[in-house]
Amino acid sequence: MDYIGRYKKYGTAIRIVETGETFDTRTQCANHLGVNVSMISMCLSGKAKTCRGYHIELIEELLIHDLTTEII
Repeated sequence: MDYIGRYKKYGTAIRIVETGETFDTRTQCANHLGVNVSMISMCLSGKAKTCRGYHIELIEELLIHDLTTEII
């Protein structure tokens, strides 16, 4: 990942095309669908077309999350 100051520049999320649900990691998506993470990776790389009947895609977006935490 690239960082600009205190902000993460880019991140990748995963979306289930049919439902529109998004996940921060492959593991979260795999747990939601009840499959192994390798099945999600196979769908994303094109080795498999669907995962439990769902199409999976990567979403690359600009994240504006502050990476610092304040101690109060």
